[in-house]
Amino acid sequence: MQELNNNLYYIGNVTTNTFDLFDVYGNPIDGTNFTPYINNGLAQFTLTGPDLFTENLNTQEG
Repeated sequence: MQELNNNLYYIGNVTTNTFDLFDVYGNPIDGTNFTPYINNGLAQFTLTGPDLFTENLNTQEG
């Protein structure tokens, strides 16, 4: 899924084996039409900012 490379995302809905990606505006990333992932990939997380917190972006009230 090269379309995901070198972009900033937020993660949400984290479970033991999965997570969802959101853009910087909180919109979910739909990878349906991205190139298929075959194997041997790497997900790298860089934690930045003054505070680390978790939230479920799908249930934000706005």
